[in-house]
Amino acid sequence: MEVQNYVLPPKKKKRLIIEYIYKIFVFLMMAGIFSYVWVRFYTPFNMAGNIFDQTVKLCFMACIYSGVYYIFGKFYKAYRLGAYRTTELMYYHFLTMGVTNVLFFLEGSIYKHRILNVLPIIGMFMTQWCLLTVVTLFFNRWMAKACEVRKILIVYGNEDYKNFQKKVERKKHKFQIVGHVDQNEGFEVIKEKLSRCTAVYLYEVNDEIQSQLVLYCTQYNIDLYMTRDVEDIIVMGYETSHTFDTPFVRTRKEKVKVYYPFVKRLTDILFSLFGLILMSPVLLIVALCIKLYDRGPVFYKQIRLTKNHREFYIYKFRSMVVNAEKDGIARLSSQKDSRITPIGKIIRATRLDEFPQLFNVLKGDMSIVGPRPERPEIEKQYLEEIPEFGLRLQVKAGLTGYAQIFGKYNTTPLDKLKLDLIYINQQSFLMDIKLILWTVKIMFIPESTEGIENGEITAMKKS
Repeated sequence: MEVQNYVLPPKKKKRLIIEYIYKIFVFLMMAGIFSYVWVRFYTPFNMAGNIFDQTVKLCFMACIYSGVYYIFGKFYKAYRLGAYRTTELMYYHFLTMGVTNVLFFLEGSIYKHRILNVLPIIGMFMTQWCLLTVVTLFFNRWMAKACEVRKILIVYGNEDYKNFQKKVERKKHKFQIVGHVDQNEGFEVIKEKLSRCTAVYLYEVNDEIQSQLVLYCTQYNIDLYMTRDVEDIIVMGYETSHTFDTPFVRTRKEKVKVYYPFVKRLTDILFSLFGLILMSPVLLIVALCIKLYDRGPVFYKQIRLTKNHREFYIYKFRSMVVNAEKDGIARLSSQKDSRITPIGKIIRATRLDEFPQLFNVLKGDMSIVGPRPERPEIEKQYLEEIPEFGLRLQVKAGLTGYAQIFGKYNTTPLDKLKLDLIYINQQSFLMDIKLILWTVKIMFIPESTEGIENGEITAMKKS
């Protein structure tokens, strides 16, 4: 089969140029403000010597600063113009800016053997923030004009695709569904509709149609996205065997590093202690607000499941009215749940209700990173539809995790299982650190705490 040579479309070239200009503008602006503040207020390094030596030293520091900023900005996706709203991009820059400035402030303090004056770096942060907001707003609007709405075709194998379609329709500024076709209509019918789209999403299609579309889309450079079965995701954690000249997937999974359980537990203890000490003033205020609102208990405990389906009591700040489940039915919170108190809405949106779980981490019931701990009653319902759902609990339940970050509160059990299995098959200390840093990114994004549909009691979607 002859594969078409890929030519970058003019619109995509324009988008790349805008993004490059934006990055250069950001780095020069950040480096310039940093250089002025660093020399004017801190001068942590010996700036003695002729003007050339001083300039070289300053440029070296500015380059390091820009490099660190670039790395964290890339990690938090702060340069994705057109992909996110300006407010989201500025939030990601806020995190990037904060981490970078704190690191350089600590570095300067270590060099000087004393804590430096914090006011100049606060002033630098505010100046960077104000100027970057204006720049990002301009470039993001420019990018929006240059971007075309992505036209996508959905090829589906079952009616569950309608739930995915709803998710796409919520992002009309980015995606337009030009058609959806049942896999049973055959490859020729699907191929006729491909000319109207720029990307194809395959939702639970059979192997025959998938193979044909993979080859066709590869030949004609059409973006292709596919859902994966649970078995496929499990196999992702295995390695390829090259014993013979025919490649095989080796089904014996590689074990995690010997030191990983010890390092993970040590990290859990240190992070939970640090979090409780650092956040103690805020947690005391939250506890006081809950108590003053309705005189009810500040905390509530509930039976959840952790590794090997062991039951334990989880601790949270109470965000609902007292006796929220007086009918005895276990249910998740819905999008307009009348049981949630005004204080509860705030602490749920900011994740403050989750912080008492740090005591569970200290006790060893949970880890900082792991699958979300489900209630036994709700897991029982999920297992009736998805017997593999129990595979999530091969590891300890976690305060944050892959499914919590890349999914939502109302993510379907099947998708939640797939996300958790991706983590289980790739777990490592580096992965845990990445997920902890990503958690900071989603903490104040309201979509991630979106409840289930009104009238439902679990996240299991109805066809």
